[in-house]
Amino acid sequence: MKKKQIGYDRKIPHDLIDLTADHYCKTKDLDLTRKFLHEFLSEKYPNEAGRKKIITILLRIWIRVPDDDKQLRDYACNLLKNIRTKDRIWLHYGLLILAYPFVCDIVRILSTKLGFYDEVSSPMIYNELKNTWGERSCVQKQTCLVPLTLFEWNLLQRKKYKYSKENLLSSNNRELQLWLLATLIKANSNPVEISKIIDLLIAFPFSFSITMDDIARSEFFTTHSSGSGRIVVSFKS
Repeated sequence: MKKKQIGYDRKIPHDLIDLTADHYCKTKDLDLTRKFLHEFLSEKYPNEAGRKKIITILLRIWIRVPDDDKQLRDYACNLLKNIRTKDRIWLHYGLLILAYPFVCDIVRILSTKLGFYDEVSSPMIYNELKNTWGERSCVQKQTCLVPLTLFEWNLLQRKKYKYSKENLLSSNNRELQLWLLATLIKANSNPVEISKIIDLLIAFPFSFSITMDDIARSEFFTTHSSGSGRIVVSFKS
């Protein structure tokens, strides 16, 4: 099995990703944002090597994105100016899922498990994750960081070392809902059957109120018939 790069090796506090998004979307400058983060975090994280690793993840989520993800990131910057503060988590979550396939896979497993069990532990996630990411100590260690991050973002509940569902987050902003759905479909890598689109496993912390008409009219999506005659939705790049 070819070893895949995990990348997500630090728990990222919600306030830091919020700070990163604010600074970058105002300046649109990678170097200025990196310098700002180093100065801001120097007291809390005096060890430069550790601070750099945190900043690397922050930049990877919001700034140093692949070219084919920049459309969604730039759209997120525009949304950031107009949405409610509590709705920002939709943007952070979507870009995190898009940035790290490792995180995306863990969230998919989490969602599936929480459909059958009241609580899920990190070892339960790792037992499935190792089939695709390998039986590596780093995989086992870093598996713990993702549900812990989601807990700190108030997307999961935590009791001792087990996680359970938090109340689903909702928003009345249809544009925001469509944006998150677009990131989830893109992260999914495959077209999604339209009848199942709102049930994407990696969307479990959120509640959608958009309709199929909203999806059909959105600039993010294209719909077409599959070989079996079913209507599927793809991300329009």
